[in-house]
Amino acid sequence: MTDHSIKECQKSLDFVLGWFAKPIFIDGDYPESMKNNLSSLLPEFTESEKKSVKGTADFFALSFGPTLSFQLLDPHMKFHQLESPSLRQLLSWIDLEYNHPQIFIVENGWFVSGTTKRDDAKSMYYLKKFIMETLKAIRLDGVDVIGYTAWSLMDGFEWHRGYSIRRGLFYVDFLSQDKKLLPKSSALFYQKLIEKNGFPPLPENQPLEGTFPCDFAWGIVDNYIQVSQLTKPISSLTKPSHYVKTLLSDSLIRMPFLAMVIEMVDTTLSQFTDPSVYLWDVHRSKRLIKVDGVVAKKRKSYCVDFAAIRPQIALLQEMHVSHFHFSLDWAQILPLGNQSQVNRTVLRYYRCVASELVRANITPVVALWRPAAPHQGLPRPLARHGGWENPRTALAFAEYASLCFADLGQHVKFWITMNEPSTRNMTYSAGHNLLKAHALAWRAYDERFRRTQNGRIAIALQADWIEPACPSSPKDQEVAERVLEFDIGWLAEPIFGSGDYPRVMRDWLNQRNSFLLPYFTDEEKKLIRGSSDFLALSHYTTILVDWEKEDPVKYNDYLAVQEMTDITWLNSPGQVAVVPWGLRKVLNWLRSKYGDLPVYIISNGIDDDPHAAQDKLRMYYMQNYVNEALKAYILDGINLCGYFAYSFNDRTAPKFGLYRYAANQFVPKPSMKHYRKIIDNNGFPGPESLGRFCPEEFTLCNECSFFHARKSLLAFIAFLLFAFVISLSLIFYYSKKGRRSYK
Repeated sequence: MTDHSIKECQKSLDFVLGWFAKPIFIDGDYPESMKNNLSSLLPEFTESEKKSVKGTADFFALSFGPTLSFQLLDPHMKFHQLESPSLRQLLSWIDLEYNHPQIFIVENGWFVSGTTKRDDAKSMYYLKKFIMETLKAIRLDGVDVIGYTAWSLMDGFEWHRGYSIRRGLFYVDFLSQDKKLLPKSSALFYQKLIEKNGFPPLPENQPLEGTFPCDFAWGIVDNYIQVSQLTKPISSLTKPSHYVKTLLSDSLIRMPFLAMVIEMVDTTLSQFTDPSVYLWDVHRSKRLIKVDGVVAKKRKSYCVDFAAIRPQIALLQEMHVSHFHFSLDWAQILPLGNQSQVNRTVLRYYRCVASELVRANITPVVALWRPAAPHQGLPRPLARHGGWENPRTALAFAEYASLCFADLGQHVKFWITMNEPSTRNMTYSAGHNLLKAHALAWRAYDERFRRTQNGRIAIALQADWIEPACPSSPKDQEVAERVLEFDIGWLAEPIFGSGDYPRVMRDWLNQRNSFLLPYFTDEEKKLIRGSSDFLALSHYTTILVDWEKEDPVKYNDYLAVQEMTDITWLNSPGQVAVVPWGLRKVLNWLRSKYGDLPVYIISNGIDDDPHAAQDKLRMYYMQNYVNEALKAYILDGINLCGYFAYSFNDRTAPKFGLYRYAANQFVPKPSMKHYRKIIDNNGFPGPESLGRFCPEEFTLCNECSFFHARKSLLAFIAFLLFAFVISLSLIFYYSKKGRRSYK
C-alpha cells in the first residue's frame, strides 16, 4: 500500500473502466492518467461533446470475470497490477469513483477445464463467492447494486480459448448428435440461491445454548514436553540468572552437576544432588569456585525440586483446565529401543510432572508416541532398522509401553498409545505394524495393569471431515466416503469395527491392481479388535473433494480425487479452513460406523497471526467448534466426554498457543481467557441454565486414597489409641500415688 502502487493501480483501472466510465458518469472527459500516458494518441472531446456524453447512462453495467477485462488488454496497460477475483472491492471502488451510481452486474462468472463435465465445483464456488461479495457490498458497504447476471447459460466457443474451457451453467455434450444440454452443479446451486434470494442463516450456523455434563473433561494440549540432559561442569557456568535457583548466602551456592532442560522451560533442580559448596567469583572470573573441604548435607530430592514444573502447572490452573495432554519421548526414555538402557532420570521427570498435575487436581493425559522429528519419534536404532516397516518395532513398542505403565501408572489413568499417526504419509505395512503395536500395548495394560491402576487407554486418530464438493453429485459423495475410509477408517475399522481393514479400502486397491494392503490373521484380528477404551480424535478443518480433475497439482491420482476448498470459507494465515460444522459431521459419521462409543476430542485448534494483539480468529474458532461439539452432545446424542484445545503456548507450537512467550515469560492471550470462560460456564448456558452448577470435585492424591477410603476405621483406631494412652497415664499416676501413700 505505497503511494506509487496505489497510483499504478488507479491507472490500471482508469485504462480498463475509466476510459468509458469517466466521460459518461463524471465530466464527459477521459481520466487524467490516460491523458498523461497516451498524450497525442488519445483524441480530445470538444466542450459540446463532453456535454453530450456526460450522463448518458441510467445505471452502471459491469462485466467482471476472466477474459472480460485484463486478459484482453495489452499487458503493459495493466501497470503491474495483479488480477484479483475480489468483486466486492471493485464494486466499492466504482461506487466511490463514479458518484454512487446504480450498478447492474450484467456478466459475471468463472470457468472450468474443457474436460470437466457436470460437477463444476470450482466454477460453483467462484459463483458463490461473487454473489456473496455482492451481498456484502450492498449490506455492509452501502453500494447500490440492483441486479446480477451469471455468465453464461451454456458451454460455448470461448473466443481465443476456443473449447479449452467451459463457462456454462449447462453442460453441452459437443460429441452428441443433438448437442445435449445437462444442468451442472453450478446451475443447481444458482437455482437454489435464487429461490432463497441470497444466503439466509443456515441451521448449522445457529449457536446452541446449553452445557456439557458435569464430569466433562476440559483440556489443553502440549505435544512437546521433551527432556534432554545437560552435562556441563558447574565451574563452566557463567550465567547465574539462568541456573541459580537457591542462594545459601550472597556468595555461597550449591549447584547440581546434572541439570535437566525441558524444551518449554528450564527444569534445573533447585535442591541439589551435588553436596559441594561453591563460591561465586562475581568480580573476576564470573565463575563458580568450589570450596575445598566444605560439604553440605545431602538430602533426598523431590519433585518440587524441578523448577519448571510448578510454574507450568500454575499456568494450567490459571486456565482452569481439568486435563493436560502431553507426549512422552520414546527415544529419550529408551535410547537403544529396548530396556538394556533405561534413562531413569527422564522417567523420573515425567513421573514428577504427572504426580504434580494430580496434586493440582489436573488429570494427566499421556501419549506414548507421536510422529515427530527426528526419526519419526522413534529411538534411533529402531528407525535405522526400518521403523514401523519392521514388525519388531511393534514388539519394542509393547515393551516400552509396559515400562511406562509400570513406572508412571500410579499417577496416569488416561493413556494414548499413538497420537495422530499420519495415514497420508504412511505405507500400508507401517500402518499394519502400528496397529499391532497399539493392540499389544493395550492388551499388556488390560492384562497386567488395569486391575491395580484402573486407567483407560486408546489410540488418537486425526479425523478431519471430508465433504463432497458438489453435494448433489453421487460421484463426489462416493469420493468423500473413500477418502474418509483411507484417512480414518484405515486405523479405526480394525480397532472399533470388524477387526479388518475397511471393505471400501480393499475393493478400491484391488480395482487398481494394488495388492500392498496386508492381511490380518484370525489371531491378529482378535488381538486388535476392541483394543480401545474410548475413541479419541484430533480435528482441525474440513476439506472438499471432487472427482473431476481440475487442478493437476492438487489431484490425487492414487485415490482419483481432487481436493479443494470453498473460497468463501474463513481461512487462517496458514490457509487452514475454519468450518465448525465439520466437527459435528465427523462425530456423527464415526458413531454411524462404530456405534455409541465414549468420544474425546483430544486436539482442536488453529494458527493465528502471532503479531496480532487480539487473536480474534482463534477465539472465533474456539467458540464455534466447541458449540458444534455441544450440538453433537445435546442434539445428536453423541457420547462426548471431553474437549482439548490446541495448543498450550507459542514456544512449543508457534502461532497455535493460548499463551504468548516473550522475554522468558508466558503471557495469556485473549483466547486463553475466552477458553477459561467457556470452561467456567461448562459450555454456553442460556437463561434456563442459570443456577445449574456442577459441584466442585477434588482429586485426591494416590498416596492419600488408602487413608481417605478408611476414614471411619482410622478415626476409631485413633480413638482407641487415645483411650489407651489415657488409660496408661491413669494407671501410672495412681500406681505412683499408691507407692507414695504406702511409704
